[in-house]
This record gives sequence, structure tokens and C-alpha cells, in this order.
Amino acid sequence: MRRFLGTWVAGCIALCACTGCDHEATSYQCRPVDVDGWEQFDTLMFVVDSLPNNGIYALNVGLRTTNAFPYQTLFLEVKQKWEQPSAYRCDTLKCTLAAPNGDIKGSGISHFQYVFPLGSHSLSAGQHGDIIIRHLMRRELLPGVASVGIELTRAD
Repeated sequence: MRRFLGTWVAGCIALCACTGCDHEATSYQCRPVDVDGWEQFDTLMFVVDSLPNNGIYALNVGLRTTNAFPYQTLFLEVKQKWEQPSAYRCDTLKCTLAAPNGDIKGSGISHFQYVFPLGSHSLSAGQHGDIIIRHLMRRELLPGVASVGIELTRAD
């Protein structure tokens, strides 16, 4: 358990480092995925507290995978539900994890780290919401995904 926690914390720190230092993250969160595999309809929820300012906010999705991940690409459904004022957005994110020849694109040795930008949109001060992520792969139990994280950063 101690090794897992240390690896998880290191992954979270690496995700922060990979996303740059131009703007301070408004929200950064990371969730571990079951080591036995990520079930197809098991969602990961990230709660974003009240935003401090109006502005354009960019959302990045971070992943950590292991050698047990069986594919070159991972498709994710990312739902954003915002309140006060209400807004809803649902995106499909294509995460290319390996080149066609099998070379891993992420950084790391036993766990590979990735950051994928999802785009940006205008949000208002005081808005709060939920970001819900699930995989869209045909496999019911997807091995090799260690953790998923989000970073919401003011981009303007």
C-alpha cells in the first residue's frame, strides 16, 4: 500500500509539472483506478469548487498507465456539468498512448504519464461543477490504467 501511495503521489506531481507553469491551476485532482482493471461503466468524478474569476479555462486530462495496457489508444468520455449558470458539455477524448510500431509516447519507466488537452471554454466566477470521466473501450474490464486526473487552469 505504501508503494502504491508513493507512486500515486509521484504521478500527481508529474502531471502538474507536465502541464506547465504559465498559470496557476484552479483545480487539480487525481483519482486512482482499480488495479484489477477499470470497469466499463465505472465513472471517475471530480468536483470543482466555486471558480474565483470569470475567464477562459483550459481543461487537461492526465493519465498514468502500466505495461498491462493492451492498446495504442484509449478513448474517454468527459462530461462537464456546471451550475450557476448551468452549462453542460460532453466530449470524446482520443488519447494516443503508443506509436503504430508500439513505442510508448508517455514518460516514465514502469508507469507512463500523459497529459491531453481537452480544450477551453468561458466560465463565470462562482460557477461550480462536476467533471465525470469513463472509458469508452469495448472491453468490460480494462487493465493497465493506474490513475486519471484533471487540471483546470485559467487560460486568459
